[in-house]
Amino acid sequence: MIYPIFRTYFRFALPAFYREIEVVGKARVPSQGPLLLVGNHNNAFLDPIMVAAELDRPIQLTAKSTLARMPIVGRLMRAAGVILLHREQDRAEGADPRRNLEALDAIVERLGQGAAVCIFPEGRSHGEPGLARFKRGAARIAFDYLEAGAVAGDLWIQPFGYWFEDKAKRRSRACLAFGEPVSASAWRAAHPEDRGLELTRELEAQVAALTLSFDSQADRLRLSALAELLEAASRTPVPIGVNAAPPSRHVQLIRRLIEGRAALQARDAVRLEAMEHRCDALRAQLDALGVGAEDLYLTRGGAASLGFVAREGLLALAGLPAAAWGALIWATPFWLTRQLVRRFGRSEEELASWAVFGAFLIYPVWALVACGLAWWWLRPGLALAVSLSLLPAGGFAQAWLDHVGAAARRARAYLRLGRQPRRREAMADEGRAILAALLELATEIDATTRPR
Repeated sequence: MIYPIFRTYFRFALPAFYREIEVVGKARVPSQGPLLLVGNHNNAFLDPIMVAAELDRPIQLTAKSTLARMPIVGRLMRAAGVILLHREQDRAEGADPRRNLEALDAIVERLGQGAAVCIFPEGRSHGEPGLARFKRGAARIAFDYLEAGAVAGDLWIQPFGYWFEDKAKRRSRACLAFGEPVSASAWRAAHPEDRGLELTRELEAQVAALTLSFDSQADRLRLSALAELLEAASRTPVPIGVNAAPPSRHVQLIRRLIEGRAALQARDAVRLEAMEHRCDALRAQLDALGVGAEDLYLTRGGAASLGFVAREGLLALAGLPAAAWGALIWATPFWLTRQLVRRFGRSEEELASWAVFGAFLIYPVWALVACGLAWWWLRPGLALAVSLSLLPAGGFAQAWLDHVGAAARRARAYLRLGRQPRRREAMADEGRAILAALLELATEIDATTRPR
């Protein structure tokens, strides 16, 4: 009973936190029968929640046992029937690893009932730049299910991978990608001697192909910034409020850069170092000015500038009354949620989770209070109008703030770069030159690696 309530809430709450969540390969996920979902884990509570919110079939969630000790989160987990995993590294916090066998048996039992279960073989949520080595839990569960007779039919193991533009930042973007499911019985038939290691490495490779792994945080920042630069240098800036490309395309570009960097490192490390130095120097200049790569290529001129100011000014003024009403209504719960995040969010991996889970407790209560006060103070017709306007007004206020904020940032960048035209032109030319050099490198690498 409580699961549909949770899922409905999170289907509203996640888009309120992340500006865009793209789901790729959803049609690959089996719609019925036992299913074991395995993916990367770097956003704490939100990782399983996002899967549950995006899929139509119910998902049996799992979590580390220590979370059940938290006053609010623990009650929500028990209400949702979450299976608790007792990890060895949590022994100091009260976990009992001996009870982990019970948890694994419970997962196998749920699979035997035809359920879909979500687990994270990395064993922990983390902020490392690369994928952590998978543990054998998923393989063990799959083999235990088969040995128990596969009473609900063949078990499918569904790999998935996350990418977050900035997981702790509101209004950033995210991508959830599902790969091809693996038949547990077919794998066992093809690898009868496997004790779990081979299947574990196969799942790890499939998940790695659905997300991004870097050698270091420096590489992550460098290649992500380079992808933004290449996208900006290869097209004209899009209008405010229009997404130039889906997150998955950005992820694909970064993946190609990772592969290209590895190939160039092997054949010409000196050339790679020189290219990275150019990219870092341009990124440092952009950061010093507080502008983005796309701002270098804005159309300049009196007509374009006046058109931008007139259009965005009219849109801002037209939406201001409704946006102000929405912001006024929801300012208090927004502030309370921020205080909750500051109080309990101990790491970057937990900030978004506390924001979304905290809002689950604060926003509904505030909505009931606001409706109650409206019906207490106002006439019935006006009270009804206020009650019905709560959700639409909040959504409109968020959209208005997103749009006006983006317009203000673009105007600020336009003015800053306009005061230094020669520097702007030099930076724009350097961006195009880097793009041309990378395309030339890609052609060379393809020519040397292509089968003859």
